[in-house]
This record gives sequence, C-alpha cells and structure tokens, in this order.
Amino acid sequence: MSKLIQTGRNPDWPKETDRFWRYGSGSPPSWLTDEAKVSGFDPAGSAILETSTTESGGLIIKSATADLVMLPTPDSWILYDDSLGFLSMTDEQKELIYEEK
Repeated sequence: MSKLIQTGRNPDWPKETDRFWRYGSGSPPSWLTDEAKVSGFDPAGSAILETSTTESGGLIIKSATADLVMLPTPDSWILYDDSLGFLSMTDEQKELIYEEK
C-alpha cells in the first residue's frame, strides 16, 4: 500500500497518510464510503458518492447530514487524517507537499 509522506513541514496537512484517493479513479475506499452518502452502485459494484457541483466547477461530496469535503476540481485528491479530518488537494499541491512511497 502506498503512503504520502510530507517532504517539508506544513502543519495544515498530515505528516504522512495512507488514506488518500483520487476522485473518479476506481472504487472509493471504505474510509471514504463509511462517511460519505452513497447514492447507488455502478454496474461493476463501485459505490457512487452523492455530490453537488460548485460555481467554480469543483465538487462537494456529501455525508448523510452535511457537506463532507469540497474538491477544487473533479479530479482532485481526497485525504483523511484522524486529527485533521477530510482534506482535498490538487495534483500540483500533492506534488509540492508529498512524496509517494
């Protein structure tokens, strides 16, 4: 399993995490579907997350009671950290902040 490890020091992001996923790249992981509102399943059996579109073209992933995480672009990354919660980042942010190991 891959991990993201910070290459510098940025307290706004987890120092390292193995809970990261790019939106739309296959089946959502269980750490996300456990919290997100699932609106159905595709023919392959992958969960379909309930989302809404932002005015700027991003996505909001919904939970059962509120907005779970806002993605700046439809192909953004979602991270989860026990103390920071759900976070999103673009490809550029991922490349600047983390190294994947």
